[in-house]
Amino acid sequence: MTTCPLCGSEDLARALQQIARVKNPELRAVRVHAVLNPPTELLETAKELRRQAISELRDAGWSHADVAKLLGVSRAQAARIAWGAD
Repeated sequence: MTTCPLCGSEDLARALQQIARVKNPELRAVRVHAVLNPPTELLETAKELRRQAISELRDAGWSHADVAKLLGVSRAQAARIAWGAD
């Protein structure tokens, strides 16, 4: 089983594999769209989890530049995430 490159979850990877096997292109498109556009509350939960993880890294001595490098974003973006502004 391939894991999701984003989160390491086998569940998401399995779901995408199942969607890929859907023969009906309309249904396949709708299901992929749902994966790519999750409900707002899930996005907010994900953002909060990210902010908490960054807070832990900062408490452990990481700079915003360190976090930025880890996430592949600018230092300013890492700071905005840490402050909950993104």
